Amino acid sequence: MFQPEKLCCGAVLILACLSFADTQLCTERQTFMRWVPETYIRSYKETYQGNCWYRCTKTRWRSYVDQRIVPRQVVENKDVCCPGYMKDDTSVLLKCNPICRPTCKNGYCKSPSQCACNEGYELDQDNPHNCLPICNKSCGHGTCVEPEVCDCNFGYTFANSTCQAICTEACVNGTCVAPDTCECFTGYRKTESNLCLPYCSNGCPHGTCVAPENCTCDDGWYKDSSDDCVPRCDINCGGGYCIAPNVCECDTGYEKSHNGTCLPTCSKECLHGYCAAPENCLCDDRWEKNENGDCTPICDIDCGVGGTCVEPNICECESGYRKTLNGTCVPRCFNDCPNGTCVSPEVCQCNDGWNKTQLGVCEPYCNSGCVFGTCIEPDVCRCNTGYKINLDNTNSSLCIPECKNCNGICVAPENCIDKSATTTESFLSSDLSSIDFQDSTMNMTETNDYAEINYENKEVTVSTINDASHINTDAIHQKDSIWSNYWIYIAITVVAVILMAFVLLVVKRKAVARMYHGGSYIVEGERESDACHSLQRDMSYSKMMHKEQH
Repeated sequence: MFQPEKLCCGAVLILACLSFADTQLCTERQTFMRWVPETYIRSYKETYQGNCWYRCTKTRWRSYVDQRIVPRQVVENKDVCCPGYMKDDTSVLLKCNPICRPTCKNGYCKSPSQCACNEGYELDQDNPHNCLPICNKSCGHGTCVEPEVCDCNFGYTFANSTCQAICTEACVNGTCVAPDTCECFTGYRKTESNLCLPYCSNGCPHGTCVAPENCTCDDGWYKDSSDDCVPRCDINCGGGYCIAPNVCECDTGYEKSHNGTCLPTCSKECLHGYCAAPENCLCDDRWEKNENGDCTPICDIDCGVGGTCVEPNICECESGYRKTLNGTCVPRCFNDCPNGTCVSPEVCQCNDGWNKTQLGVCEPYCNSGCVFGTCIEPDVCRCNTGYKINLDNTNSSLCIPECKNCNGICVAPENCIDKSATTTESFLSSDLSSIDFQDSTMNMTETNDYAEINYENKEVTVSTINDASHINTDAIHQKDSIWSNYWIYIAITVVAVILMAFVLLVVKRKAVARMYHGGSYIVEGERESDACHSLQRDMSYSKMMHKEQH
């Protein structure tokens, strides 16, 4: 089986042998004096401090292995040049060169008495010690004197590695075939003046024949794909074609502009656009064409009912409309429609819970009617002076009269009657004595009669007697319900406050006395604390009553 590894090893060995044989190195045994290293034992005396009763110095001998260089006679094998070779003194290493007698001309001694030629030379067949130059291209009218160098005859010169004829006048587009004799190249013709000029079969219109069948165009002309010279226009003719350098001729539907280019024409002016083709307008950026072919602006925002898009993203509002921050148009109302929405110029639409008055103002609406009060928000009443919010959920009346220290029934602001008078007749006989009836024949069942009660210069209008009787009965129910529901909480709160005050008095007595150096300030502090607790109880009771009402 073929083994490339063994083949490579054999080739290396053969090359080594050939190299050794070519160098012609021989071996001789010679005796030389050499300095070689030697190992021996070396001794020295050491001084040291001994272990005595007092200070004492002692000595002892020490030895170690050392190395030195000594001369020795050595027999070695030395390489020398074999016979027929001599040592090359210019080489650091031993190199043997062969000897040739006589020396090789234009070559080197390859082996003893055998020459080899240098590059560009060949061995002379008549003289083995002479090498002749080689000229690959025939010298023609000359002799080869060096590699690729000719010595030409008279009337010839060495050029392009050969001897060429010399013409006194240069043979342009031709060859000097003999001294002062020219021959034109293919594609060229000799003129009467003995010049070789290129020939073009088409005559090169608007150009010059610079090479066989090759035209160079005149200024303002250039070659097209067919190698013909056509005019060049530095401007774009657009809807036309170039007929001469920088001269355009326009097609139908185009006309020449001031700079010479052909532009399309449109019979209708292209406002906010440009005429892109005959009778075809294209709109500018942010403009679009409508059904009439006109360019209209584009607004990314909605201009609204009362607005018109007049420019890109710019709205123009009509009369009665105003522009918002985002550019859209909304209706304008004089008072900005508080508690409502302006739906059209000077027209408001009230929010839920609000009703429009005859003046166009949105007022709150309360389902309860807000008797003895004013509706300030939807279903939110503010009671008149002398009235308060009814916290009794069983009564539909929101505002009821308020009386201070009333142990009976409060029928009007600061107008309290005895609780035993629960009938309509008692109310009329005891508390309505100040009512001034306009008609002495007023019947109790009439629903359109009113009574006016004056108290501390405050005028309060009371509805019919039946309504007054209804208010009297509501007040009685309110007072009974408050005391029946909260008397237990009030009693517990009072007891708790008394106990806390007693505990604080006992625990802090001494500290307070030391701090203020007396007892008078303590009494004032206790009074202030009781006042604060009383105020907190009143506020807590009011919050609790308000919470239960809602």
